[in-house]
Amino acid sequence: EIRVCAVKSTVVHGHHDPVVDFFARTSTRDDLTFFESGGYLVQRAPAVVAAPTENVSYSIASRDFNAIHRNADVAVLADLPDTIVHGMWTSAVARAALVQCTATNAGDAVRKFDATFVGMVLPGDKLCTEVKHVGMQEGDKLMEVKTCSQTGATVLTAHARVRTAATAFVFTGQGSAE
Repeated sequence: EIRVCAVKSTVVHGHHDPVVDFFARTSTRDDLTFFESGGYLVQRAPAVVAAPTENVSYSIASRDFNAIHRNADVAVLADLPDTIVHGMWTSAVARAALVQCTATNAGDAVRKFDATFVGMVLPGDKLCTEVKHVGMQEGDKLMEVKTCSQTGATVLTAHARVRTAATAFVFTGQGSAE
């Protein structure tokens, strides 16, 4: 927490403090606002990426050796159409799109990222990720992320909280613009 200012006021015994009353009416610790319009897309165009055509490399890197990702015969036994791409790979792609368009490529600006997997990604699928600014919470941006396959089926949805860049309005005083 950063201390912005201190307020000192004197109250006559038996009366309310108008400054304290004002802050009690207008602020909360969990100041949460969603835009009435539902928000807006923050990208010029969706982020598009092709899923890997094989999953062995990611299995090794992630240490997730679940056979449904690596072996087509096991995938068929599990009643899947083919091996499926790791959900964490899909989540990483969605988070990367979020970071690129809202956090000025600073991954540590993402304070929270909660993803839900709602569909399968097959090897080679083309994925499109859209990022929407839907609200504010204590000065942070609230974002919605949606990733769809080339068929238009949603495969991942996510909610994120992203720290806003430090901003200042500076007024130099009257006559300085002359």
